[in-house]
Amino acid sequence: MKKIFLVFLISHYYHLAFSQNEVGSPFAVSFSIYGDNAIHPGLKLGGYYDLVTKEKSKERKFTRFQEKKGNKVKRRTYYGKVSIGAYSFANNHNGWFGNIGLGYERMKMRKGWLYGADISVGYLYRDYKTDTYAIVDNEIEKILFAGSGGIVYSFSPYVGRDFSLKSNFPIKLQLKPNLQVLSYSYGFVFNGALEIEFIYHFK
Repeated sequence: MKKIFLVFLISHYYHLAFSQNEVGSPFAVSFSIYGDNAIHPGLKLGGYYDLVTKEKSKERKFTRFQEKKGNKVKRRTYYGKVSIGAYSFANNHNGWFGNIGLGYERMKMRKGWLYGADISVGYLYRDYKTDTYAIVDNEIEKILFAGSGGIVYSFSPYVGRDFSLKSNFPIKLQLKPNLQVLSYSYGFVFNGALEIEFIYHFK
């Protein structure tokens, strides 16, 4: 009985997510130019799923603007996301990471300007480019594939524009700083990153 109820509950919320999504397919993919601390170059790939999408239309206060531009239309979207990526810190380490998260976005439908924010949690592994040694049984030994890893918590506000609303160019462009807290065995470390993200939303 519990299994039947669980299947019903999952199906119900799955249907709810689709029924509240008013803009076609809820899926999108992304490619980002990623910079750890804004200067260590990297790449990032991601996927988005729109959980809830709603549009709100409102008449303008002044008749002249209402006749010229029509109603003010804004779209609000709550979404889930996953991403993987890597970057290179010269003469220090390579970073490899994966994240999952949730976000909110608000967009003006006339020209496609938007802003939003998301929070995510993931894992970052840093493999060192320099030789690493350790003392084992009172002897110094070289450690192969030395590195360190930890949980990463991120908050990412962003601004951008959806070009598909005014042209046939089906791309959304976003500038997104990443404010990060890295959790290691020895404590917490604050970090930052900057990405320029290109998003293709399936129709």
